[in-house]
Amino acid sequence: MRNHFQDKPITGRHVFVGMVAFFGVIVAVNLTLAAFAKLTWTGLEVKNSYVASQDYNAKLATAQRQRARGWKSQLRLQAGELKLSLLNSTGAGVTGARINAQLRRPVQEHDDRQMHFREIAPGDYRADAPDDAGLWDVHMLVHVPVSEPYRQIFRIHVKE
Repeated sequence: MRNHFQDKPITGRHVFVGMVAFFGVIVAVNLTLAAFAKLTWTGLEVKNSYVASQDYNAKLATAQRQRARGWKSQLRLQAGELKLSLLNSTGAGVTGARINAQLRRPVQEHDDRQMHFREIAPGDYRADAPDDAGLWDVHMLVHVPVSEPYRQIFRIHVKE
C-alpha cells in the first residue's frame, strides 16, 4: 500500500496555509460571537449603579409594605390570553385597578412592548398573549385609588 503523504514533503507554503486557515477560523468564530452578543443584549442593567444602590433600601421597604398588604396574584396563559387573578388580603377580588404592564424578553430589549389588561370580573383581568414563542417577563404595576402601586413580575413561556 502506498502512502501519499510520504511522497510530498511539508513545505513552508503548507505550514503557512495551515496557520492562516487555523487562525482564520478562530477569528471568524470570535467575530460571529461578538456580533451576536452585541445585537442581542446591550449589557446595561441600570444607567447609574451608584444611584441605583442609593435607592436599594427604599425599594426593600416598598417590597416589605407590599408583602404586608397580603395581596395574592397569579398569571396564567390560556387560549391565547393572559389571565390575571388579583386578590386582596381577605380573598376578595381587587376591582377598579389600572394595570400598567410591559412584556419583555429576559435577555434582549428589541421585543419589549406594552400590554393592556381589561377587567372582566372583580379580581379577574385579561390581556392578549404574545404571538411570538419563547420566554417572556410580564412586569406589572397595579394602580388602585387608595394605596401605593402593587408591583409584580411573572415569567411565562409561550409555545409555538
